[in-house]
Amino acid sequence: MRTIAILQLVTCGLCAGQFLIAEGTSKPPEIPLKDFFDNPKISDAAISPDGKRLAFLSPENNRLNIWVCETGSDLASAKAVTHDIERGIIAYWWTRDSSYILYGQDQGGDENFHLYRADPSNPTAKPIDLTPTEGARAEIIDLPRDRPNEALVAINARDKRYFDAYAIDIASGRSRLLEKNPGDVDGWFADGHGIIRACAAQVGTKTEIRVRDSGSGPFRLLATYSDEESVSIHGVGPDGSFLYLSSARNANTERRASLDLKTGKETVLDEDPEYDLSEVLISDQTNELLGVGYNRDRLSYKGFDKQF
Repeated sequence: MRTIAILQLVTCGLCAGQFLIAEGTSKPPEIPLKDFFDNPKISDAAISPDGKRLAFLSPENNRLNIWVCETGSDLASAKAVTHDIERGIIAYWWTRDSSYILYGQDQGGDENFHLYRADPSNPTAKPIDLTPTEGARAEIIDLPRDRPNEALVAINARDKRYFDAYAIDIASGRSRLLEKNPGDVDGWFADGHGIIRACAAQVGTKTEIRVRDSGSGPFRLLATYSDEESVSIHGVGPDGSFLYLSSARNANTERRASLDLKTGKETVLDEDPEYDLSEVLISDQTNELLGVGYNRDRLSYKGFDKQF
C-alpha cells in the first residue's frame, strides 16, 4: 500500500506540472546544439608583463585568433595579430619583455605543433615559425625570467622519437642545443633562472626522476616511481632545492608533494583522501606554490597564498 501511495503522489506531481505548463507557464528556451561547440566570443585573456597591453582569444572568420588592445581601452579597439583560417589557436604566451606573443599551431591537424612568434606592434605582419623543421613538434619548457629574449623548447627535430632541449632566440629565431635526449627522457624541467635542472624518463614500467645541481654536467638518478604511483613533475621550487610533484606513493589518491633534490625524500604538502589532485598553481614570478585544485563534485581550489 505504501508503494501505491508513493506512485500516486508522483503521478499527481507530474499532472500538476503539466497543468501549470498548460496554464501558461512557459518552457525554458531550447539551447541550440551549435552553442555547445561554438567558439567563445572572448577567452584566455592575459595582460602583458609590462602591464601595457591585453591579449585574448576571439574569432576572426570563425576561427580563434589572438587579439590585442591597450589595457584600460575598450575591447572593441583590439586588433587581431594572428589570422589563422584553418584550425584556430588555443594557447599563447607573452614573451617576458612584452615584445612578442608566442603560440603553437599545427598543419592540417597533424598534431606537429610549431612555435610561432606574432608581433603585437605589427598586426598585419605574418607570424614567424621559430621551429620550422618539417614533421617536428615543439613544446615550450620555459620562458626564462633571467633571459627574456629566449624560449626553452623541446623539439623532436633530430629524431622524431625523442625530444631534445633547445634555447631559441625569439627575435632572430636562432637556436642552440642544450640537452640531447639519451633515448628515454619524456620531460625537461627548468628552475626559476631558466636552467634545466631535472628530467623525467620512462624506463620500462617505471619513471625515473633525474636531477643535477647546475646547468651543465650529467644528471643523476634521484627517485624511481612505478606506473601505479602516477608521478608528475610540476616545477622546481623557488630556491632550487626541491621539485614540486604529484604522486600516489603510499596513498590511494594522487597528492601534492615536494621532492628534495639532495636526498630524494618526498614530503606531502596537501592531499584529499578521496579525490586525485587535478590542478597545481605555481607563481610565474616567484615559483611559489599558490594553490591546488581537486575534482570533487565540482572543481574546488585550496589556496596556499593569502593574496591568491
